[in-house]
Amino acid sequence: YFTLKLGRLSAFVLDGGEDKLDTNIAYGDIADYVAFRYEQLEFIKNTNIDGEIKLVMCHVPFASFDTPFKEVFALWTEELNKKGIDLMLAGHKHGLFMFGKGESDVTGVAADFPVCVGSNINKKVDGTYAGTAILIGKDKIDLYFTDKDNRVLEEHEVSLKA
Repeated sequence: YFTLKLGRLSAFVLDGGEDKLDTNIAYGDIADYVAFRYEQLEFIKNTNIDGEIKLVMCHVPFASFDTPFKEVFALWTEELNKKGIDLMLAGHKHGLFMFGKGESDVTGVAADFPVCVGSNINKKVDGTYAGTAILIGKDKIDLYFTDKDNRVLEEHEVSLKA
């Protein structure tokens, strides 16, 4: 996990860990994602990003994904709500979803920012990968769910703060 700044954009890049309990046999008793998530909570609390456009990037869409880790993800969301986030970008769900500000609240704490979950096998067309193209403008972010041939399957707009 870390922050980044690129021109007008700054972001929290977070690591939600795996989507299974640490005791899952797949991890062979070597995982401690619980502690790792709480370590990141302290990082979020104690870190500010100062870009004109503020993003959160995390593979696991914690603000819109029902997991056994709701408690810590609710705390992440609560802290990020204080940071003026414009948009969260995520994957993991093998789907193309857009949640508006306040619409993703599976943790019990509604995200005060839109959440884009944008990676999938494109079953709508030909079974190939579909992803998200992002265009950041002066006063908005345009999100395009596209297939391998750049065909737009869906498009969404996020208005930026004035």
